[in-house]
Amino acid sequence: MNLTDRLFRCTMATGFSYADQTREVRGDYKRLAFLPFSTCELEIEPDCPPELREMIEEDALNYWVGKVVQTSSSGQTITMGYERIAAGEPVLFFGPPCDRWDEVEAAQDSPFLYIVGNGSPFNRDQRLHTLFTALEKYRLDVERFGEFWTVGRQFRVDGVLHFFGGFEDFAHGFIILTNHVETIARLQDAIRANLARQGREV
Repeated sequence: MNLTDRLFRCTMATGFSYADQTREVRGDYKRLAFLPFSTCELEIEPDCPPELREMIEEDALNYWVGKVVQTSSSGQTITMGYERIAAGEPVLFFGPPCDRWDEVEAAQDSPFLYIVGNGSPFNRDQRLHTLFTALEKYRLDVERFGEFWTVGRQFRVDGVLHFFGGFEDFAHGFIILTNHVETIARLQDAIRANLARQGREV
């Protein structure tokens, strides 16, 4: 049996459960991990085999705070990370504007984070921690990109910033739109720190 056949994912009342079909515990498949709808934070069991953990983490990248998923054959849906959204975290969007723009426009009256692109073809994880890691390790390409952020003028509300750029010797580009105050501050601070190490200002 290959790894794909071993891993089993099912939809439970409160989230997605991942299990090993080759192992049983009390008459059920051995649970390896759980992705709660409420927090969208993956919980992996300590004894999860490394080879299956990698597959689970890869699958979990398909779900993020704000993504609406179908939870039943009758068409019921739920918003991933709804507790975090209620606590003020931004709704996340990924993908090209031709696919997501209507959703982004509808969300602009509340905190949102739209990652049009972040990373490279070699890395599927487009979440912001990959950008912060790159900003700590590699030099931004000032000659090519210059400003790195500007006002998001395509929105009808104030406070949206458009971040964009890339690096000199690292294949990583980013295009990000957000009105989330904490995220804006973190991105600006990280970009300023990167440029300061180069003896530049923004």
